[in-house]
Amino acid sequence: MISLLDLDDDILFHLFSYLHGQDAQRLSLTARRAYHFAIPQVHADLDLTVDDNPDDTSHDFTAWRDHLLTTNPISSRPPIEFLLHLDLDSDSDSPSQTFETLLEVLAHATRLRTLIAHFDIENGILRLPQLGDAMGKLASLRELSLTNVGPATMEMLHSLPIAGTLESLSLSLAKITPAEVSTACNDPPLALVTVLSRFPHLHTLKLGASPDSLPLLEPFTTRHSIANIKFHGVHHLELGEFVPIALDLIPLFPNLSSVSYTSSVPRGKRKYQDLVADLSWPHLRNLYCYSGFSFHLTPPSAKFSPIDRLTIDLILKEFTDPSPLATQDQWERIVKLMRAFHPSALVLQGCICLWPLRDVVPKSIPWAEVARTVPSLRSLQLHILDNSQTPTQIEMVLKDLPLVYLHITLASHPTAHLDGIPAAMPRAVYSCDAPPFFDAIPTLRVLGLEAQFPAKEPVENTAPPGEEREAAEVQMRRQRWWWMEGTGEDRKMVEIWKEDAERARAIIESQGFDREHGLDGFFTEKLQIQAVYE
Repeated sequence: MISLLDLDDDILFHLFSYLHGQDAQRLSLTARRAYHFAIPQVHADLDLTVDDNPDDTSHDFTAWRDHLLTTNPISSRPPIEFLLHLDLDSDSDSPSQTFETLLEVLAHATRLRTLIAHFDIENGILRLPQLGDAMGKLASLRELSLTNVGPATMEMLHSLPIAGTLESLSLSLAKITPAEVSTACNDPPLALVTVLSRFPHLHTLKLGASPDSLPLLEPFTTRHSIANIKFHGVHHLELGEFVPIALDLIPLFPNLSSVSYTSSVPRGKRKYQDLVADLSWPHLRNLYCYSGFSFHLTPPSAKFSPIDRLTIDLILKEFTDPSPLATQDQWERIVKLMRAFHPSALVLQGCICLWPLRDVVPKSIPWAEVARTVPSLRSLQLHILDNSQTPTQIEMVLKDLPLVYLHITLASHPTAHLDGIPAAMPRAVYSCDAPPFFDAIPTLRVLGLEAQFPAKEPVENTAPPGEEREAAEVQMRRQRWWWMEGTGEDRKMVEIWKEDAERARAIIESQGFDREHGLDGFFTEKLQIQAVYE
């Protein structure tokens, strides 16, 4: 009988590459041949966190270094030769030891593809310039993430020999003072765009900035010259900053597909806003924004292109006491954002707190007004935070929206204790009556209802004899999905799986989707097969 280990070496290397950690270690102990293929995966990923206790730090680093550099008796090679991904997080009181140990490791990690350094890299470069030389020799490196980046680190990156092969770069820019700049390098320091010009094959850029960090543009940049600064290879951009600074540089990446933006304080002076006033945003497939970003995104002179999917992740309250976090002025800014981008899909991923809706006119609900702002909207996802309402009570709020896809998630309020969650909430998802949603929204084809909290009381099983097991399985499901087949009098509502709903959503949110016939026959064949077995 042929066993797994009788396969060719190339096939086994490929199969075993999907193993990580303990799974690979267990398999390596089954046979000598298995060890040969599995042990590289045991040492492929290394995530090391060192605390601020000097004694523990010394012990951790010594054991870690010895383990990586000691030759294994079976493979006759040290584990460091198999290392592919290194994530080092250090808040040590002995930074010199961190830098020296990392330097020794990098000198031997010839296959390293990912290096994530969560420590003061600027201090490391200043104390031990050889760190930059060691990084420059990592020919296999494709992803680099550095924290507390200052002038010296930017100089190192600008001269990095492997800059042309890196595909993903993450930089958290440190706050600096003029004295620190003059100490680290020539004054003025290199701007971000100057350094990025050395990385022609970047497809992912992650950037953290603050008002006191390094400059993003050269001081001599004008509205005319900035039009010639383009980074065509970057498709994914993640920005995290204290106030909006790097946000205005999005037009410099014409081929962006997705942007993720986080700002803890969305107010402040827009440093580069006037320079990019003549430039246009690229057509984005996904725009994710967190905190107050959406309230202050749209400057009067900005030129925006339509986006496919807009996600707003922030705390939005209405009808709350004390005062709400989202004021009427802020809601108006979100409406302006919608009108600027004309998204075909909207995700309100933050906390929408619903309060009694029986006496509320639908048009008085701010987030409902946001959803009605763009006639092209065809996909809507709502994350609702509430302890007292059931999903069927908001159908009147969504009435006559031109939606084709609707996904509603119910979750408990963070201020509520778990024991206080009423059993009616999860039960509402288990036994929800979906037809009212389809009646309120005639264009709706896909509906999903989901609960993200546990039921504290058992759900009463009222199923007929012989169907108890099926009913129990339905009650245990955290989410349910329905599909509306046909039109007019021939409409038929069918419960479907989440995977089918996700396939339909991808079609609905795609460019050029035809509302009338884009989903014709999508489930027809599947429903016919189900009918045979029924």
